Amino acid sequence: TVSNNDKVVVGFIKTTGDEPNAKGVSGNYAYVTGDTFTTKIDGTKYVGIPVWDGKENLTVYEEGSSSRATKGEVITFDNLGEGYVDNVTIAKNGSYQLAIGAVKSTEDSTFTIYGSNDTYIITKDTTILYISSADKEGSDSGSLAEANAVVGQPDAYVPNVVFVVDEADSDGTNAWKLDLLVVDVDNELSSAFISTNGLTT
Repeated sequence: TVSNNDKVVVGFIKTTGDEPNAKGVSGNYAYVTGDTFTTKIDGTKYVGIPVWDGKENLTVYEEGSSSRATKGEVITFDNLGEGYVDNVTIAKNGSYQLAIGAVKSTEDSTFTIYGSNDTYIITKDTTILYISSADKEGSDSGSLAEANAVVGQPDAYVPNVVFVVDEADSDGTNAWKLDLLVVDVDNELSSAFISTNGLTT
């Protein structure tokens, strides 16, 4: 209040890099590749979380003394910038939870999975993480492939992807745009990965 008049000061900041909480170099999704640890930075307790963000291995820090992340999990978080994060949890997008599937067919930037009539669409905004779930490592390359049949069970298939939906596609029935796609480079998600991420097949 200045001279009995209420005023609001508004600031505008133009940046050339990624803004906090926006997808980009660090992204809002990552794969936890190592055991978490506690540390102090400038007198404040943080939990260090080693992750693969799709581009590089790095460690992000969440304020607190206990971790909400486990090695082998796919997580989402608020990116606060400078390597600091908040609200770490198993990957989700609002009410859309992490889902698992065995790829039935692929075409261009779409794929289907066994046991579903839905089509899933990879867009320019989809975060893609290539991982080895057996080795708990990220990979800088990979490809989406049809799932392998379970040995001795020709009508059963091994899950090879997990994903998080963004929104329904307005141009198609039972078609969904993806916010996240995680592809196992060995074409087979390990049983440990499935249980660690609270998934069932």
